[in-house]
Amino acid sequence: MRPVGGRQRRQSAEAAMRGGGRAQGAELRPVAEAAERGGGRTQRRQGAEVAGRVPVPGSAMRSAEGEYHRGMRLFTGDRCGRDYDAAARSFRLAAGRGHAQAQFTLAQCYMKGGMGVPQNHIEAAHLLRLAADQGFADAQCLLGFLCEHGKGTKRDLGEAVRLYRAAAAQ
Repeated sequence: MRPVGGRQRRQSAEAAMRGGGRAQGAELRPVAEAAERGGGRTQRRQGAEVAGRVPVPGSAMRSAEGEYHRGMRLFTGDRCGRDYDAAARSFRLAAGRGHAQAQFTLAQCYMKGGMGVPQNHIEAAHLLRLAADQGFADAQCLLGFLCEHGKGTKRDLGEAVRLYRAAAAQ
């Protein structure tokens, strides 16, 4: 078998750009075509078009899991500078999409305060309830603590015991 030369490599790359080698039949839409359909500012990405919609840049393209991991990198300063405000925004986006771990992490930020959000035990209890209802054991345990001590929610020892037991059963 002969090694592929420069001209052959260039031709195969051009064929791939025309559609010969795209992964999973993904389609590239030119920006002008998207603008004609009223899409406004778009990105040219492989596999970004879903059900006829034009892709949008930024966080709308990221999944809840991806947004959560972005928040963790910003929160810890891993591979980027530490930025609590941006981390809280990422956690809030992921939590709004139903990500239990993001709901739990954002609730912890609200409990402490000063980490991109003000201290707010009521909001923390609300987020913990959302995560606990999904069966997230850490959230069940922390919500049980809040119920036991009456922080952000009314004091309810029966609910606290139920939550502790649910967390321990996992």
